[in-house]
Amino acid sequence: MLIIKVIYPMSRKIYSLLTGIFCLFLLTTVTAQDNGNARANLKFNAQPKHMWEVGLHAGHFMVVGDVLPRPSFGAGFHVRRALDYAWSVRLDAMYGRALGLEPRNSGSSHAIANPVLSDLGYDGTNAWYHNYKTEFFSVDLQGVFSLNSFNFNDQTRKVNWYLLGGPGVNTFKAYYDALDGSAIYNFNSVDNGLDPGNVKDDRKTVASNLKDLLDGDYETRAETASGRRSGSGGGSRQINLHATLGAGFSYRINEKVNIGIEHQVKVLFGNESDLVDGYRWRGPDDLTQYRDMVNYTNLRLNINIGDSEKASEPLWWISPMDLLADDLAEVKARPIIDMTDSETERNETPRPTFNHRDPYEAPLMDETPTESEAPPEETKPEPETPVAPDSSTDEGDELPPANPVEMKEALSEYIDEELATSVKALVEKVAGLETQLQQERVKTEKATVAAKTADKFASVWESESGKYGDVLKADDAQSRITDAIDTIRVGYEAKGKDVPDDTALFEKAVSMEFGASMVEAREQQILDRVQSRQNQFVSRAQTTGKSAINERPEDRAARAVARMMADRGISR
Repeated sequence: MLIIKVIYPMSRKIYSLLTGIFCLFLLTTVTAQDNGNARANLKFNAQPKHMWEVGLHAGHFMVVGDVLPRPSFGAGFHVRRALDYAWSVRLDAMYGRALGLEPRNSGSSHAIANPVLSDLGYDGTNAWYHNYKTEFFSVDLQGVFSLNSFNFNDQTRKVNWYLLGGPGVNTFKAYYDALDGSAIYNFNSVDNGLDPGNVKDDRKTVASNLKDLLDGDYETRAETASGRRSGSGGGSRQINLHATLGAGFSYRINEKVNIGIEHQVKVLFGNESDLVDGYRWRGPDDLTQYRDMVNYTNLRLNINIGDSEKASEPLWWISPMDLLADDLAEVKARPIIDMTDSETERNETPRPTFNHRDPYEAPLMDETPTESEAPPEETKPEPETPVAPDSSTDEGDELPPANPVEMKEALSEYIDEELATSVKALVEKVAGLETQLQQERVKTEKATVAAKTADKFASVWESESGKYGDVLKADDAQSRITDAIDTIRVGYEAKGKDVPDDTALFEKAVSMEFGASMVEAREQQILDRVQSRQNQFVSRAQTTGKSAINERPEDRAARAVARMMADRGISR
């Protein structure tokens, strides 16, 4: 009823602001839910479906302002939703009633400066002691950051430490206890010569005297920023903005319930920010420079809403490593299958090496391969002869099915579901080994073909090597030609072209490996022929020197042409 009594007199502005904040809260939570649904399609769902939290809170409410506060009370509720493992959003509403009583004489000047008190009759001849009662109502949209996100050791946390902050709106009314019935109070005898400003015990005595004097009715509406006042508690409320900061921690009792303690500080903005306690005057025509702050220390009872079978606890209670830890535990629980032999065989199988030189590229005339550039000799593995399995069995023993699928179906009749996973893995491994065996058979066939090719190359070498003279007399000539032929053949096959015959392959291989040597031999032949022609010409000229004087012009021309042809190594 108290909350209804506070909310009912609110203006339409308050309802509009509250509606806007609530819509923003719903939009935020719906967006977070949509993001969670999008992440649900991932292979690793890092954010499971989780519950909402609702809670009730109550505690000490206090206004830090111009008047010494007295013990007061506040209460409210909240709705909270996780955005991820660290951040959550919370809609928090509260009502508080604050009391204050100043045991030090405020002086007659304060009463004169306050238009409400001066209108009541406090004209400077009477002392005045500040007192008030304030009814405060606020709604906040708070962001909450959980400090648990820095700790991944525990899957489910027992304690949740957090920080909070966010904007909010508030409205309040402050009242004075300024009248004793219909007359003003006579405060002149309250202190009785005491010094409450300097002596602590005197302050306690004056405070006790004030409580005895005041009737506790708080009948007079306090001053507002616009100067509006209406006597016995009337007047409209003012809507103000504020910012909330706070911290707290919660203790988890079970998956549904947790309790906690929290402290909030609300800093008000606007013209009403210094009037939460009803006072803003430091003296005549002199206002205080500080805002009033609202402090709320409260205990909380929080309940998780949702089906625990379909949703986890709110994400600030669980570790983001939960799902990964569960998957790792499942993997560790699986049986270990030792396939060392097959793995070793695969690791020991030599990998083929390739000559990356273009087989179709003609060698440069001045290119002589050095020892470092020469293609390395490859060690060809010996073809393995597949060993047939031993088919001998004892009489009466039934052979298991050879097909892995049939093996799986046969074994499923005798093993339970827990062992089925291990058997399935073994069956799949057997199928993989069969595939590997087939690959080895293909390799053996290729090795056989290569051996036949080597025999065929021997006959080509015998018939064609003599054409190149001393070029192919080197010790490694035959092995180099063999490797070159293999490289050229692979190049043709890779490009999808028809492979030339053996003789053409031999010529291309000789050109690729010994092209430079062939050029040098050809040049030497040409030089020898030119030298021979020059010697012939010199001897002929010596024998016919005298007769050439009487030679005809046609004969001299023919002899000059012959000499020029000989110089260029051209035969007749």
